[in-house]
Amino acid sequence: MPLLEALPPTLIVHRVQQRHELINRMLDNGYPLSEVARRVGLDRKTARRYRDTELDVLIASARDRGNVPLDRYKPFLQAQFAPGTTSAKELYDQIHAQGFQGGYSTWIMRPRGNLSASEAARLDKVRFADLVRHRRGALLGRWIREAERSTIGPLRALGSFLRQDIDAVTAGLTLPYSSGVVEGHSAE
Repeated sequence: MPLLEALPPTLIVHRVQQRHELINRMLDNGYPLSEVARRVGLDRKTARRYRDTELDVLIASARDRGNVPLDRYKPFLQAQFAPGTTSAKELYDQIHAQGFQGGYSTWIMRPRGNLSASEAARLDKVRFADLVRHRRGALLGRWIREAERSTIGPLRALGSFLRQDIDAVTAGLTLPYSSGVVEGHSAE
């Protein structure tokens, strides 16, 4: 029986399967690998791995990394973190009381100075996505200040870029209105 059929439908299995199908469909439709990687939001090497590796092998590799015991607490942590609860010790105590068995040193709980550049970038990406997803424009200024102090160049650049039009970006992250329907249209 193929590996895919033997595995329960976990989030990671689903994500790997979706990425594999999307990347290969785009490549089959003639998109260059670099364009596929850009559109999917992956590094070119990762997109190439999805192209060149059988789905079963990709899934086995993803599952070998194991589920971090923190995964089931991430929605709770994000909900606490977004409005301002950022104390690692306080967050750890809250999830520990809910049954979290992992140690205090799990990456999202470590002091920011102890994170690798990629871990810090992932944490910042989650925080920024939360601002966008939940329309938390009031927190944008603080996020930009932190981004501009980051040791990660692209994150610093994004923070500076957003600051250039902070009023519009804040409105976009706060108000329910969208100009998406008229974007790209010119009045002649």
